[in-house]
Amino acid sequence: MLLFLAAGGEEVTMVIEQHLQRLEKFDIHPWSGRGTSAWISGPGIHSGITSRVRFHCDPLAPVRLRVGKTEIPLTTDFVKDTYLATRIGVEDVTVSTVEHLLAALYVLNHWTGFVIEVQGDEIPILDGSALGWYHMLRRVAPEPMPTPITPSREAVAEVREGYVGLEPALPDEPLRITVKIGFPHPSIGMQAWTGLRTDCHNLLDARTFGFNHLLDRLIVSGRGMGFDGENAVVFDDVGTNLSLRGKDEPVRHKALDLLGDLYLIGKPLHAHVVAESASHEAHVKFANLIRHG
Repeated sequence: MLLFLAAGGEEVTMVIEQHLQRLEKFDIHPWSGRGTSAWISGPGIHSGITSRVRFHCDPLAPVRLRVGKTEIPLTTDFVKDTYLATRIGVEDVTVSTVEHLLAALYVLNHWTGFVIEVQGDEIPILDGSALGWYHMLRRVAPEPMPTPITPSREAVAEVREGYVGLEPALPDEPLRITVKIGFPHPSIGMQAWTGLRTDCHNLLDARTFGFNHLLDRLIVSGRGMGFDGENAVVFDDVGTNLSLRGKDEPVRHKALDLLGDLYLIGKPLHAHVVAESASHEAHVKFANLIRHG
């Protein structure tokens, strides 16, 4: 059975309403309490191909993806690739760019109760943030949360692009994440964000971003084919193609990506996670260490 909530917290609702006009251009059918499914469709940022993502009620069962007859558990054991986005799959059936969807599930505390049917091989990028996914599911009450993981030993993931590790956590802090980034663009520079899981709704509107001088190289490599000028923030020598949603939007988006990748631990995490200039590769390596620690 599905339980439905009133609108989310006032602060989150204000963010949703502020960007509702942008969300209306997408094919989003949120759960309203009349039925057992909801869906979103739209192009992927890398493939440019339109996919449809439909949520079906499956009480008390772990949240997972379904592509055709293949079910894909949402854990690090099924990660296939982490270059520019997180791709998961079983054998040759894969789905890419899952991190924004997973971040919204983490914010909403949804660990069970859905099977997510994907028609396509990439999750729609929407406006580049997680707002659409939150908007679709925000009225659905979460089922009882699984027992969180509290790491008993130090876990550090250090790769060529970044570092993710554990810092001492206070007993009353279930999850805290601290993210630090640095880019030589005057509109970014050095940025940091820290917050508890209950603060992570402040990450939902932060959009994916990149740099104009890298766009041609990205497209030649067969990625970024779904970029339409409005679904990602692009920094160039004079500014950005879209107005920023706060000066700290870049670091908040990196924190959103981290939260989505941490969902692949398979359970909530009780720890203080610190990421410095970290890529999806570092996120997933860290999450895998925690999952199998």
